Amino acid sequence: MIARFFSLLLVAALSGCASDYKANTPAIETRTYVGVDAVPDPVLEQTLKLEKQGILSNVTVMESFPVQITATGPTQVLECISNPGGIWLSAYNECENMNQTACERLGGHFNECASACRHEAEEMICFQVCVPICTFPSK
Repeated sequence: MIARFFSLLLVAALSGCASDYKANTPAIETRTYVGVDAVPDPVLEQTLKLEKQGILSNVTVMESFPVQITATGPTQVLECISNPGGIWLSAYNECENMNQTACERLGGHFNECASACRHEAEEMICFQVCVPICTFPSK
């Protein structure tokens, strides 16, 4: 009887660990999105940079103008960079210029007026410009 109780307790504990792991693991998807008609294309450059960092994989670039890009990676990263002006900051797990609806839908924290210099050294002069950001929980 006691052995069965401990077996059930162990199963419950392991199940809890498995569900916690999934909750902290970002959703991965493959998405096709379009670059912009600028040279150099900031969407394409950011995609290639994130591929080098190992955040995105299976990156394919179609030769069109603007380029069409297919990549696999975390949903919040792809949502960020596939929208105009979206900039993914890997070191801070945040997206600049993501709208509030998308941010909250993906489980992020939206700040409509973050400082443009929030990650810079304190000694520098900073213009007071609001930057909408979406910060995601660390992995």
